[in-house]
Amino acid sequence: MPSPRYYLRLPRRQADELEALATRLDTSPALVIKLLVDRTLSEAAPLLADHDEQLEHIHLTIRDIAQIHRGLMRDEAAVPDQHAIQILEKLDEIARAIDSIRDAAFVRSYTIVKDLIAAHDEKPTQETLPL
Repeated sequence: MPSPRYYLRLPRRQADELEALATRLDTSPALVIKLLVDRTLSEAAPLLADHDEQLEHIHLTIRDIAQIHRGLMRDEAAVPDQHAIQILEKLDEIARAIDSIRDAAFVRSYTIVKDLIAAHDEKPTQETLPL
């Protein structure tokens, strides 16, 4: 299967640097771009997983603080005044916001993209996908 072509708009200076790098490595600019994109994409998934894990720890810490404070108020070790209730409401709001961020950042697999790529790869001649 022939290699697909890559079309990027690069400033002239960067295009010249890409050409010089490809010449120095005795390869094509498209291969250099492909390697850079592959590397970037392979680093993105672990970075997102680490980010999600950190957000989960923050969320659990906030929930633990709120739960402990509610327990103290229930045992009458802490005064359940207006300020304490406002703090608990704010902690709940922050926990919901973190949940929303984690949900929005969750990478979902879309089969339509996989189907388009599979259909493209099965063609006898490789062409650029229409925009």
